[in-house]
Amino acid sequence: MSFFTALTGLKAATSALGVTSNNIANAGTVGFKRSRTDFGDIFATSPLQNASTTIGQGVALKQVTQQFSQGNVAFSANTLDLAITGDGFFPLKSPDGLQSIYTRNGSFMMNDQYNVVNSSGQRLLAASVDSSGKANLDELSVLTIPQKTSGQARETSLIQLGLNFPADAKVVGGDFDRNDPTTYNKSTALTVYDAGGNSYLATVYYVKTQNASQASPTNKWQTYVYVGETLVGAALQQATNSSGEKLYVNQYGQLEPESKVSDQLVNAKTMSFHLDDLTDVRTSTPATVTGGTASNLGTLPGEGVNFSQYNAHQLTDMFTIDVDDTGTPVSIGLEHLAGKNVTLSGAQIAQELTNVINQKLGDGKYFNFTSNPTFKVVTTDPNTGVTLSTKTINLGSLTDTNGVSVLKNTTAADYPNFPSMTSEEVSKLINDQLYTADNSKVVIENSSGVGANFGGFTLKYTTPGNPGYSHPIVLGSSASFLKASSLTDMATKLQADLNNSSLNTYTETQGNNQVVVSFSDNRFSVKVADNGLDLIITDKQGGTITKSGTGFNATSTLPNGAVQLVSPLTSGTYFKGFNLVYTDGNTAQAIQLDDTASFLDATSLSDMATKLETDLNTDPSLGNTSEAASVQFVALTAGQFVELGGLKFTAGANGATADEVAAAFANLAEGATTGPGTAKGSYTGTLNGYATGAANNTDQVVFTSTAVGDITDLAESQGSTVGAITVTDGGAGVTFEVTVSGTNLVITPSAGVTVVASGTDFVSGVTYPRGTVSTPSSAVTTQYDPVSQQFVFAPPTGATMSLTGGPNLLMGMSSASLTQDPNLTTLSATSYPQGAYIRDAKLQRFGMTVTYDSVNQNFVFTSGTSGDMSSISVVPTTDIENLALTKLGLVESTPAGIPINYSVETTATALRGLASNPAVMTGTPIGINVNNTFSVDVSNNKFVVSVDNVQGTVVLEPKSNYTLDTFIQALEDGINRLTGPSAGAGLTGPSVSGVKVSYDGATNSLKFTTGTSGEDSFIKVTGDALWGLSSVQAGRGATSTWIKPTQFTQVANGVPVAQYIDKYGNETASADGFTALPAWSPVYLDRGELTFNTAGGLISPTTGSKLDTIYLPDGKGSLSINIDYSKSTQYTSPFAVLSQSQDGAPEGDLVGLSIADDGLVNASYSNGTQQSLGKIVLANFSNPAGLRQIGNSSFYASYASGSAKIGEAGSAGFGTVRSGATESANVDLTAELVDLITEQRNFQASAKAIETDATLTQTIIQIRA
Repeated sequence: MSFFTALTGLKAATSALGVTSNNIANAGTVGFKRSRTDFGDIFATSPLQNASTTIGQGVALKQVTQQFSQGNVAFSANTLDLAITGDGFFPLKSPDGLQSIYTRNGSFMMNDQYNVVNSSGQRLLAASVDSSGKANLDELSVLTIPQKTSGQARETSLIQLGLNFPADAKVVGGDFDRNDPTTYNKSTALTVYDAGGNSYLATVYYVKTQNASQASPTNKWQTYVYVGETLVGAALQQATNSSGEKLYVNQYGQLEPESKVSDQLVNAKTMSFHLDDLTDVRTSTPATVTGGTASNLGTLPGEGVNFSQYNAHQLTDMFTIDVDDTGTPVSIGLEHLAGKNVTLSGAQIAQELTNVINQKLGDGKYFNFTSNPTFKVVTTDPNTGVTLSTKTINLGSLTDTNGVSVLKNTTAADYPNFPSMTSEEVSKLINDQLYTADNSKVVIENSSGVGANFGGFTLKYTTPGNPGYSHPIVLGSSASFLKASSLTDMATKLQADLNNSSLNTYTETQGNNQVVVSFSDNRFSVKVADNGLDLIITDKQGGTITKSGTGFNATSTLPNGAVQLVSPLTSGTYFKGFNLVYTDGNTAQAIQLDDTASFLDATSLSDMATKLETDLNTDPSLGNTSEAASVQFVALTAGQFVELGGLKFTAGANGATADEVAAAFANLAEGATTGPGTAKGSYTGTLNGYATGAANNTDQVVFTSTAVGDITDLAESQGSTVGAITVTDGGAGVTFEVTVSGTNLVITPSAGVTVVASGTDFVSGVTYPRGTVSTPSSAVTTQYDPVSQQFVFAPPTGATMSLTGGPNLLMGMSSASLTQDPNLTTLSATSYPQGAYIRDAKLQRFGMTVTYDSVNQNFVFTSGTSGDMSSISVVPTTDIENLALTKLGLVESTPAGIPINYSVETTATALRGLASNPAVMTGTPIGINVNNTFSVDVSNNKFVVSVDNVQGTVVLEPKSNYTLDTFIQALEDGINRLTGPSAGAGLTGPSVSGVKVSYDGATNSLKFTTGTSGEDSFIKVTGDALWGLSSVQAGRGATSTWIKPTQFTQVANGVPVAQYIDKYGNETASADGFTALPAWSPVYLDRGELTFNTAGGLISPTTGSKLDTIYLPDGKGSLSINIDYSKSTQYTSPFAVLSQSQDGAPEGDLVGLSIADDGLVNASYSNGTQQSLGKIVLANFSNPAGLRQIGNSSFYASYASGSAKIGEAGSAGFGTVRSGATESANVDLTAELVDLITEQRNFQASAKAIETDATLTQTIIQIRA
C-alpha cells in the first residue's frame, strides 16, 4: 500500500508544480488571477475496521481555485484600457451574443463597428443613462463609440454680440444700401447653421439714427441683418424690463411688468403702442367748469361788486356744488357780506368763494356743549365797580328751566343739528340770550304761519347812524291793520299795533322824528311816509303810483317813543275817494278808486296785491290803456327762432343779425302771418293781440297790445312777470324791458326795500330815522374768531366783563372765571369745536379752487384733485335777483344761446390724467417710548405749522396720560382747526382741512400728509426735538404727469396707417374687432432698433432683437434667430467686437472620449457637443472562486459562483473603474519560487518513499529467493 500512497504524493506534487508553473507563466497576463491547489488525504475504513489502527491511503487533488486579490494597476495611454479597483468583473458578450462572459482583463479596443471589444472579440456591455448620468441597469447593451454625431447639429437660435458702438459716430441719413458703405456706420459677420448643420454667412449692418437730445435723451442705432443674400426683417418684439418680464402700458402711459397686471390682462384686440412713441407727456388737470360772462369785475374804479347794495336774499344759495361724486352737494352763498360796504373784484370774489367752498366741504367739526353748557356773562362799570348785568348762558338747551324758549332773534329751525352747532350757530345762540339782558320789551318769536291768514309779520328797524344796530318789531297774526276797512282805518290800526309792540320801550331824543314803515309781498309794497307823497304802492319789478295831494296825508311823530299816525281826512272814517296818479315821466293821469275797492278788504298782503291788480285793471279810467313793451333782439344762428305774440320767425341758413331780426318784426299789424324778414328767414303762426312799430335803435321794436285793461299780457305770455326777463327760445336769448308808452301803467319796485320770504312768512325792513339811542349798559355781543379760535365778547363802551361759572374748559375757563384785560376792549374765550364732523368724513373734499379769468371774464371752478377720477358739478340758482346771475355770470347759456355745462363727471377714458400727490413730511425719530403713556408739558406742547397758505401754532393741552393715538389725534385736530386771516373785514379766511398725522413704525417718526395735492401743496411742522420735529425738511406735493400713448403707424404707399394688435399678438392694419382699449396693452420695441442711454448702457432690447423667420432655399427648413446685444456698449472708443458667439453647430466628429470612475462614458465631438454614451457597469458574485475559467482571464458563471449581480461602479459591493490603466496579474513570483522548492522537495520525498518501498519489496523477494 505504501507504494500507491507514495504515488499519490508524486501526483499531488506534480499537480502543485503545474499550478505554480501556470501562475509564473501568467505573471504578465492582464487581469490574470493566480491559482491555488487544494489537496485532501485519502482515508477509508469499513464499519468493522478499527479506525484508530487504519493507515491512510495517500493524497488526492481536491480543486484548483483562483485567488481574486487585487492586482497592481498599470497605466497606459489608451482610454479604453480599464482597470477595476476593488470587487467586480467586466460583463462581456460573446461574438455571437449568446454567452455571458466575465473578466478582470480591461484591455479593450474598438472593432470595425465601433463596438468596444477585447482581443477575443468579446463585446463590453454598458447600461443606458439618463441626462443626469443615472444608469438603467435593466437595459444592458454593447458599448458603442460613434465616430460622428447623427442628428446632433443645432440650428442657430441665439447670437450673442458684445459690441462697442462709438459714441461720436455720425448720424447717417438716407436709405440703407448694403452695397453703399456711406449708408451705414459699421458691420459684423458670423456663421450660422440650420437644423441639418449647413452653414450660412450672417451679416449685421449698423446705422446710427439719433444722438441724444433734450427732447429725446437717448442714442439710437438701426440694425439690418442679412443671411446669405436675403434681408431678414426684425420681428415685432414686446418690450421688457431689466428682469426680462414683458411690459404693458395703460391709457396713462404707465408701464408695468406682466407679474403685476396679469389678473387684468384680457385677450382682446388693441392698438399697437411702441415704447419710443411714449413721449406725449401731459400734466394732470382737475375737473373744471367755467361760468358765463361776468364783466366789469376788474380792479379799476367803478368795477367790482359793492356788497352794500345787496341783501341776504340776493347772496344766499348762489349755487350748489358737489365734488368727486359725494352725492351730497352743499349750497354756497356770500350772505355774510350782505349790506357790508366792501367792494370786491372778480379775483377777490373768487378767493372768497374758494374759502367758503373749502370750509363747507372740509373737515370742520361741530361745537357740542352738552357736557358743560352753562356760564355767566357779567358786565361791570369799571368806574364804580357796580355790576350792570349778570346773564347765565345755557348752550345745552333751547329753553330755560321753566321750559320757556331762550331764542329771541332766531328760531329752533336755525339750529337743525342741536346740540351740535357750528361757530356761527353758537354765536347766534349766545347773542340770543345776551339780548334779554337789556330788560326791554323787544321779543323775537317764531313768525311762521299757515293758511290764507297772514301767520306772522315781523318788522325790523335800524338807525342810519348805526346801521349795524337792528331790532325787530313783532306783530302777530292778530295785527288789526290787516283787517282795515279803509286806508284811514289802516293807519289807525297800524298805529295801535305798533304802540302795542316792543317799539315803545326805547328812549328817543326830542325832535322831529319820523318813521317809515314798509311791508310787501311778492309783488306790491305799501309805504307810509312824510316825504310829500301820500301813499306809494309799488311793485317789485317797477312803476310808481302816487295819490294826489288833496287826499290822505300820513305823517308821524314820536313823543315819548309812541308812534302817532294822523290823518287830515274830515269826511268820516270810511274812504270816500281814492285818486291814484300814474306817470310815464312826461304826463300824469288820475285813476279814481272808490271805497268799494276790493284791495281794502284784503286779509293778507298777498291778497291785497291780487285785489289791487284787479281794481286797477277794472277801473273805468283805465279803459283806454294798452300795454306797450320794448323788445330788444339778439342775433340768431341758422335754425334758431323767436316767437312773440304767436308769430314765429326762424332764421335761414345764413342766420340773422339782431338788427335783421328786429326788422323782421317791425311795422306788423295784428293778425300778420309774415313780414319784411322773408329774405333772412321764414314765418309761421299769427301775431295775435299786438301790433308793432318801427325798429328803434336798430335792434328794438315796441309791441303794443290791441286789447285794453291788461298790463302784463306780453310778458306773461312768455312765461314770466313784468320786468327785465330773458326767454330762451330755440337757443336764442330775448331780453324784455317794459317801458311806459302812451297811457300804459308801469309798476316798479320801491327803492331800498328788503324783502325776505320763507313759506308764508314775510319780513320787511323798516327804516327808522331816530335820534340818539340810549343803549342799555348791559348789552354784550359775541362772535367767533376762527384765526385765534376764540369767542370774542364785546361789552358796551367803557364797560368790562367776565365769564364765571367755571371751570368751563369748553369756553376756555380753566379756573372759575375769565376776566377781561382792562387794556383790551373785548374778552376772548378760547374754544375748539370738539363734536362730530359737520360733514361726514367720506363726503369731505379738499383743495377746491375758484378763480376769475380776467381775460375771458368768467369764473372757473376746479375740483381739489386732478385726474379722470375727479368730478365737479355746479348748479347755479334760478333766482333772477341773485348775485350769481346778475353779476357772476352763472347763467344757463351764453348770449348766443349756447348752454353752459356746469358738470364734469369722472371718465373711464384718459382725458385729465392721474391723481396728484399730496405734500408729505416725515420727522426724525421720536425721543420717547411710544408704547407707554407719556407727558406733554408747556416746554414741548407748541407746534408751528404751515399748510399751503395757512400758518399758525398748535398748542396741545399739557397732561401726563397721552398715548400715541391720543397724541396724534390731538395734533391732527389742532392742525385742521387752523384758519388764516381774511383779506379784509367780514371776509372769510383760508382754512386747513384734511391733514393726516400718522406714526411710521419703521422709522419711529411722525408723518404728516396734506389733504390737498399738487405742486401748490405744502406742509411744514416744527416742534420740540422730543417729537423729532426740530429740524425737518418741509414736504411738497407734486402735480402728476401722464403720457398719452400714441398709436403706432406704418407708412404704406406714402400714407401712415394705424396699426393694431390682434388677440394672437400679430400686428395688423385692420381695425375690425377693436372696440375699446383694454386696461393694459402690450408695448413693443421699434423693429431692429438699439437704444443706449447717455452713459453708454444699453436700454433696449434687453432680451435680444428677434428676427422674422428665415426660410432657407432648397427645402432646408427655416431659422428663427434672436440677437442678444446685452453686452454691447456705446463709449467714445472705436467700434470693437468685444464678444461674439452663436448657439448653432454642424454635425461633429469624435475628438475625445472620457470614462469616469463610475463608468460613465462621455464622448466629445468637434461641433462642441458632449454625449453620454452609457455607463460601464460591473458584475459581482457571491462566490467568485466558483467561476468557471475559460481562458483569456475570462470566466463563466457557474452554479458554484451563483448568478451575476450587476451594479454601478463605486456603489456598495462594487469597485471603481479607472480609465487609461489595466490591472496586472496578482502573481507574486517570489512566493511562487518558494512554492516550487516546496513542491520539488515534496516530489523528491514521494519518490524516495517509492524507492524505499521498492527496496523493501526487493529485499523481501530476495529473502524468498
